Amino acid sequence: MGGILGKSLGKSLGKLLILAAACGWGYAAEAGGEPLTVFAAASTKGPMDEIALLAKNNGMDVTMVYAGSSLLARQIENGAPADIFVSAHPLWTRRLKNLSITYPESITTIASNRLVLIAGKKMFEKNKIASGLPAKDAILKYLQSGYLAVADPDHVPAGIYAKEALTNIGLWDDLKNSLARTLDVTAALALVANGESPLGIVYASDVADAVVVISVFNDNDHTPILYSAAAIKQSGDKNKQSAMRFIDILKSNAGKDIFIKSGFRGN
Repeated sequence: MGGILGKSLGKSLGKLLILAAACGWGYAAEAGGEPLTVFAAASTKGPMDEIALLAKNNGMDVTMVYAGSSLLARQIENGAPADIFVSAHPLWTRRLKNLSITYPESITTIASNRLVLIAGKKMFEKNKIASGLPAKDAILKYLQSGYLAVADPDHVPAGIYAKEALTNIGLWDDLKNSLARTLDVTAALALVANGESPLGIVYASDVADAVVVISVFNDNDHTPILYSAAAIKQSGDKNKQSAMRFIDILKSNAGKDIFIKSGFRGN
């Protein structure tokens, strides 16, 4: 299906960094201190960019790299030079902890989120879609023969949560072969915004002007959507202090306010 991303999760770190630069997803702050590389879930780009600037104003040198949590975790597992990992699912933070790659005392929950069903704004207006329906009813009424855009439910946190929600509302078996699977939740949003998929499941914090929320999944439809951060051991002890300083900023009231302003929930 055109537009559906099918890139391998085994891309090299070099290609990942090139992608980040090409999309404007990476930058290096010019302040002093030990340089830090932060690998963060694609869905956190908005608030994490602001927090990186806040860190720069506190004298830190930060480079941000964004992609799906699972891809980033596997890159770190394979020795990528990350100092901090921000994940959209505790699963990947736990995995790195179990491999003794993180400093256990650094692991912290920094935000939470909600799962929403979206339609493209043009489709919403053309088909006079009603918002506020339960997710199950909205999918059955409006998806029809189209594909539901979701991040990869086998690896990507947004997709894992979407699979849980679809299972709990009794639609997974009917829809599992009608999914437009993407590399991350940002790509799923783009499929809907561009009109390539009629509906999609994304985080509430991802909603943009080109899409409309037509339903919010109940919290009990899926496990809690929690974002966690951890400092990475393999970057060396010389960066531990700077990494912990950055995590302190994430945990601060200023950091929490940035996430909430960006559509996330507090932790």
